Amino acid sequence: MVDYLAHADSLLDNPVINPNWSQQARPLQWIEKIVVHHEAQFRPSVYDNTPRYEAEAAYQNNTSIPGSLGLQYHAKIDNVGTITWTRPLTTILWHCGNLDVNNHSIAVCLDGNMEDQMPTREQLESLKQLLDYWTSPVSGAFPANKGDVYPHQEFSATACCGTNLIPYVNHYRTSLGNPAMLDVPYDHPELQPPVVPVDAIQAPVAATTPEVAPTPAQEVTPVVEPVVAPDASAVPVPTHVAETTPAPAEVPASSPAPTPTTAPATKTPFWSTTIGRTLLGLLTTLITPAILALQNAQPKDAALAAVVLGAVTVLTTFKDLLNPSVPNTNSSK
Repeated sequence: MVDYLAHADSLLDNPVINPNWSQQARPLQWIEKIVVHHEAQFRPSVYDNTPRYEAEAAYQNNTSIPGSLGLQYHAKIDNVGTITWTRPLTTILWHCGNLDVNNHSIAVCLDGNMEDQMPTREQLESLKQLLDYWTSPVSGAFPANKGDVYPHQEFSATACCGTNLIPYVNHYRTSLGNPAMLDVPYDHPELQPPVVPVDAIQAPVAATTPEVAPTPAQEVTPVVEPVVAPDASAVPVPTHVAETTPAPAEVPASSPAPTPTTAPATKTPFWSTTIGRTLLGLLTTLITPAILALQNAQPKDAALAAVVLGAVTVLTTFKDLLNPSVPNTNSSK
């Protein structure tokens, strides 16, 4: 299907079709309805739009709608579906025979006499695209929606927009923009984009690589996979065994032998050594005769003898205390 809106034409700069009519200006928010008309003139298969629309504007201004200026439709649709913008939507036109509806509506007119002719398929497709655009948020400028589309006959005692078009317009309104397409042909099917038959659309075929037999010069050496020993942990253990070998007794881990503690070395007293004992024995041997001599001495020497005797006693006692385990070498066996 052709995108008719994308290929729309414009005659807004044509002074015959769109003269200055400033006293008919209005805000877009007034637009609450869309009215569909037909031209009520025979539509040939080939014609020039501009002179046809200029002649129609002159007829309206001078005959059918005296006092009007310019063409009294905001858009026209020709036999091949071309949409032509003819008047600004902000201009109030005299198209409906009802002042209030004129003030709050916009008008589109299809070329041809739909009492005697069928609308072309191009005209129906183009009309639906235009109505969808005007009633969608894309235009977004006025409150009219798909339930506000009417044939001219709805507001005046007229046959407009023709017996062959009125049912389609009414169905557009009641179906909210989803009318059943009339069984009519294209006027110029050669202008339509080519249609690809469904059965001609093939699913993509996966690419396959042809098998090539090896030549004698291309002998393939078989690849020998290395033999891997099975994992012992993965081998299942049977639950029932006829003979079982007792498992060796588990030897408990031995604790390390304690390290012997060496007693700290003690220093041997001097008088316990061999030299010390020898020296003490020598002193005793030397002092004992002296004591005996002093005992026979004069009384004045008695004090000295007592001192010497005391010293010997102390030395002997000290020797025994320092080395009590040393046997007395002077004792008899």
